[in-house]
Amino acid sequence: MPRIGARRLAASVAVLAVILTGCSAPPPPAAQPPAPRPAPPAVDPVLAYANAKLSVMTLDQKIESMLMVHLAGLDSAALGAFASANGVGGLILMADNIPDPPEALAGMTAGMSADPHLPVLIATDQEGGIVSRVWTDDGPAAEQLRGLPPGAASDAFATRGGLLRGLGITVNFGIVADVTADPSSFIFERSMGATAADAAPRVAAAVAGESGEVFSTLKHFPGHGVSPADSHASIPQTSISVAGWRAGH
Repeated sequence: MPRIGARRLAASVAVLAVILTGCSAPPPPAAQPPAPRPAPPAVDPVLAYANAKLSVMTLDQKIESMLMVHLAGLDSAALGAFASANGVGGLILMADNIPDPPEALAGMTAGMSADPHLPVLIATDQEGGIVSRVWTDDGPAAEQLRGLPPGAASDAFATRGGLLRGLGITVNFGIVADVTADPSSFIFERSMGATAADAAPRVAAAVAGESGEVFSTLKHFPGHGVSPADSHASIPQTSISVAGWRAGH
């Protein structure tokens, strides 16, 4: 074979080898699937509902919704109509709102809310002892609880909260967080300790006990107990300094 032909043949064989090698090469790696997108944050349905309601309320309506008021009487329809007409957020039941027997209150409270999605808050003062709107509550009150372990306060207010919830009450202004060592103070029988160190664990336990039953609201203003005046009849004053108040309350 002429030399030129041999060279062409060798070149052709080399090109063919390259082509065959390329054809037999492994395929490129498959494309990786895209990384999963992070899940959107969970939407709190209660917060979403509240924001939707607030977005269409006037300033006056927002202020009205923050009020909790008292209207005398046992007419649940009148109480509910008053709350609806005035847009108030809650009704507080006093002694003149409690039927005899108190168990009948469950039927009354059921008709006090016009909007089942946003029912009116229904509150009362159920401390036990000398402050008992529902007089069938015979559980221990602060006067007894101050001498017992904190667990007793949790048990007492769990039972108290369950009683109220069964009657349709959703808020209890029933846990006194103030302290006093003065037996002449109007708050003395209602306080769970003479000092903050004594009262604090019992107050915390009482709140834990009511949790899941009713909403707790603490009272009265810390330091009220050092004043001899009764805030129901006057404006209490005290000469205690700010430093002394902070140290003791």
